[in-house]
Amino acid sequence: MSIATKVVIQMNAKLGGEPWKLKVPLKKCMIVGFDAHHGTKGNPSVGATVASMTDTFASYFSVTSYHADCVELSKNLCQHLRSKSNFLCLGDFS
Repeated sequence: MSIATKVVIQMNAKLGGEPWKLKVPLKKCMIVGFDAHHGTKGNPSVGATVASMTDTFASYFSVTSYHADCVELSKNLCQHLRSKSNFLCLGDFS
């Protein structure tokens, strides 16, 4: 693939397109991932959560937040997942 093709695929994905799909036999399944980044000493850590939004696992919702202590699992994980459910209520997502 050329660089131009890859750029157009990324632009399409950012605009809501699904450049690839997975067929998984499980219905109503959500894949959730979480990671934490610990910067230099004195700076807060950043936690990020990403969750699938469709049955084809091609669209994702993501949210980040800062947390003061250097732990791998943020205390904000539940809040991140609540943000996703609130986001789904605002849009026409399945």
